[in-house]
Amino acid sequence: NYPAAFGRLLNNQVGTIELTTDAVINSSKDIAYLAMLADPVVDNPNAAANLLNTMLEMQKDHLSYLK
Repeated sequence: NYPAAFGRLLNNQVGTIELTTDAVINSSKDIAYLAMLADPVVDNPNAAANLLNTMLEMQKDHLSYLK
């Protein structure tokens, strides 16, 4: 048993992980962006988009499938 507030935090992380998984399965940059926005530590959509683009550029050998 754990506090209800902790359960809600876990549920939020599950949503982020599910969106990340969907992004991989569907090779979708748009869904990867939504996964970033679903994370509660992300508070700036423009910064998230810039970070995603930087990550895709720096890790293009591994992430180039995201379109």
